[in-house]
Amino acid sequence: VLAVRAAANLPLRRLTGINAGRRGVDVTAAVTVNASPGAVWALVSDYSAFPKFMPQVYEVRLSDDGRISHWLISGPAGTPVRFDASETRRVEGRELAWKSAEGELIAHAGTLRLAAVPGGRTQVQVRLSYNPVAGAAGHVVARLLGTDPERRLRQSLAMLKAHAEEAALQQVAARA
Repeated sequence: VLAVRAAANLPLRRLTGINAGRRGVDVTAAVTVNASPGAVWALVSDYSAFPKFMPQVYEVRLSDDGRISHWLISGPAGTPVRFDASETRRVEGRELAWKSAEGELIAHAGTLRLAAVPGGRTQVQVRLSYNPVAGAAGHVVARLLGTDPERRLRQSLAMLKAHAEEAALQQVAARA
């Protein structure tokens, strides 16, 4: 156990997932999109649009008061996973932060930030912290099963980029 802890350079609670809260594994990814921040914000702030550019997301619904989002996603080995999350911060046009509801099987929290880039482009940066079942060891198993959150995040950002750029081109074509 000590050798694994030393090799991973993580506290034991993050390795095992026991009492690690939402902070078992940290993942960060970014992409530059050839679309305006406003166009990208329209996509990322509408959770119901996520299945269009996140293949692992089947459905997202908001509660009646709009404070809680109910998610249905593809989990390890394609197993459907349901969870609830709430926004913890929203800066219109620039930032979203969220966390999973207490008691969820996979506790997580994240932040999505948009920044204008010269040429009318947008940089999208996502930081995700999650605590998989069995902690960092569970993360290794998830990677072996093809459900690595870092890979999925990068794929989702690439699909967001393609979707946003296609929508921007369609808007330009519609104006012409």
